[in-house]
Amino acid sequence: MGDRLSGTVIVRIAQRKDASKDVRVRGFRADIEGLRAIAVVAVLIYHLRSGWLPGGFAGVDIFFVISGFLITSHLIREWASRGRISLTRFYARRMIRLVPAATLTLVATAAATVLFVPRYLWQQIGFDIAGAAAYIVNWVFAARSVDYLAEDAVTSPVQHFWSLAVEEQYYLIWPLLIILAGMAATKLRLRTRVMVVCAAGMVITLSFGAALLAIAAGDATAYFSTLTRLWELAVGATVAAAAPVLSRVTGVVAGFGYAAGIALILIALVVVTGEADWPGPLTLLPVLGTAMAIAFGGAGTVVEKIVCVKPLVWVGGISYSLYLWHWPIIVIAGYVFERNSVAVALACATLSVLLAWLSVRFFENPIRFSTWARGRSRNGLSLGLVMGAASVVLGLILSWSSSDGSLRAPEGAVPQGAAVLGPVPTESASSELMVEPAWVLPAPNKATEDVPRLYADGCQQDQFSAEVLRCTYGDTEADRTIAIVGDSKANQWLPAIDLIGKDEGYRVDVITKSACSLSDAPARKSGGAYPSCDEWNDNVDRELAELRPDVVLTSMASARAHVNGTEAEARRVMAEGLAAKLAHIEELGSDVIVIADTPHPPFAVYQCVAEHSDDVLGCGFALAPALELSAVGTQRAAVEQLGGTVLEPGTSAAEPAGTRSAADSQAPTMIDMTDVICPPSTAQSCPAVIGNALIYRQGSHVTATYVETMTEHLRDVLAEAGLEVR
Repeated sequence: MGDRLSGTVIVRIAQRKDASKDVRVRGFRADIEGLRAIAVVAVLIYHLRSGWLPGGFAGVDIFFVISGFLITSHLIREWASRGRISLTRFYARRMIRLVPAATLTLVATAAATVLFVPRYLWQQIGFDIAGAAAYIVNWVFAARSVDYLAEDAVTSPVQHFWSLAVEEQYYLIWPLLIILAGMAATKLRLRTRVMVVCAAGMVITLSFGAALLAIAAGDATAYFSTLTRLWELAVGATVAAAAPVLSRVTGVVAGFGYAAGIALILIALVVVTGEADWPGPLTLLPVLGTAMAIAFGGAGTVVEKIVCVKPLVWVGGISYSLYLWHWPIIVIAGYVFERNSVAVALACATLSVLLAWLSVRFFENPIRFSTWARGRSRNGLSLGLVMGAASVVLGLILSWSSSDGSLRAPEGAVPQGAAVLGPVPTESASSELMVEPAWVLPAPNKATEDVPRLYADGCQQDQFSAEVLRCTYGDTEADRTIAIVGDSKANQWLPAIDLIGKDEGYRVDVITKSACSLSDAPARKSGGAYPSCDEWNDNVDRELAELRPDVVLTSMASARAHVNGTEAEARRVMAEGLAAKLAHIEELGSDVIVIADTPHPPFAVYQCVAEHSDDVLGCGFALAPALELSAVGTQRAAVEQLGGTVLEPGTSAAEPAGTRSAADSQAPTMIDMTDVICPPSTAQSCPAVIGNALIYRQGSHVTATYVETMTEHLRDVLAEAGLEVR
């Protein structure tokens, strides 16, 4: 996809010392243009309606193999004819071919974003545009794919640039490997192609191995990672290096090989479903299929003639531009039209083809074939760098322009938040809550950044490692210890617990892992097993046995264990696993307090507030279904199984506040802060804002700002639960 050297390539591969023996000449490769057309049409259909072509995403893999083949063919040809490779010339040509079209698409995407996309989304999209222009956006999406705090991230209109970024990163290293292979061949008196095959084989082994390991570990970054994708381009490179040998295969054998290759491609596009385990073993279907089609193409078989029909060849000629344009059009259309009907889908496809043709005809080719651009390598480099830098700046400007001033807080303003509720939330007057706020903090477009400082400190373990990370807050010199253990629903309470720890003389140790609940039940993530979470839980047992905290605070977002069974069965197993874990912690001598999961909104609250700044009250949601979605029921079942009690702000415990110690505790206590988040006076609904504080940041996580305003409520109910306070 990224390498658009055109199907009108003449590939002449010759070893400098053996040119008379090792020559393969090919003229116009209409079959390669046909393969490009199949790839881009497959991707287009998949993005318009994935059900129409379940494996259409594999079109990207077809592009990877083609790019690896063409780039390597040209590099070997240059080495064979000149005995060297000009990196300056190589990168200048790449920039002239790739950057202008990409820049035009990015500029148009930024303009369409300003016109049709809600302003609060400009920050993310602008950042993505900058990453796409710098050809590093695949790593941006890789990080986002495993970022538990990015669950509300919108579909990026430049998400498809990830594959272009992979190819550009490939171009940084592959010419160097060809040079090294050529030098080694000269030194060892071997053919350059032999050394290139060896180099490609090494890359295939390491990269494909990395992909298999990543998929086995459930690493979501594998899909976007250059390290797990290089093998696909290296397969194409192997075909290029082996071209003289492969050209000897002719007749029926070549025809059968070509047909088999096309068959593998079609099987991948039609039969394969889901991108979760990609790239993996099934990726071999489109990769090897494309390699076979390229290797045995040119024989003029019936199947090849079908692939080479003029409409496909024409589409192949504009495939790069079509790939660039189609995805922004589809994504932006989602903001323009209420529903993505078949008519809208067909209109998007038509507009994509039209813009692709116009781009090639009136923008790309005039630049690409201009005397100035092709005259000197430095001209091409300058053009590419200037256009790329301009796109990066444009993206950053768009990102910085995301705030429109709506609901902007006055300088120095501090929200009251939960403080407006009074000591007993159930007695709060609705008149104080059901008022449209003039300002809110955090600003809606900054809500996802309003997180506990432990994230900046690198204190939450990621989804892959089972190592226990521990960071200390509160009164770091205190003898008494509170340990916050669990997932992000546990650590979201740190802003309040940190203040309580400093005031009451507790060291606060945070031990958390992304999307990993404290439980002995088999962990579940994205509908599958979560082995690193299970291992982490075992390691936490040892950590707590050594740490011996006075109090362990935990919460959780996941209500279900990973079991084969019904929803009820999954919840029951999770409750039993949580109960077993809590009982074990109590045996260590620690008091256990479970903080109820916060209600799960049915939509992104901060996005609603950003879009409806004049009707913030309309961004409230019903409490009952929000609790059903949460883990409250699972937590309550576990606590009750152990004979524990449930406390809410404003209630009284069986014993006077502050008189129970950890050693006296016989059962865990669950504290439910729901009334502070969804006050009963709001008629069983959960408001988006209380006391000028935005409550939710993303998903069902509460903003650090609002949690901090809940400090006094939390302090009181913790004292009722037995926490010793002064």
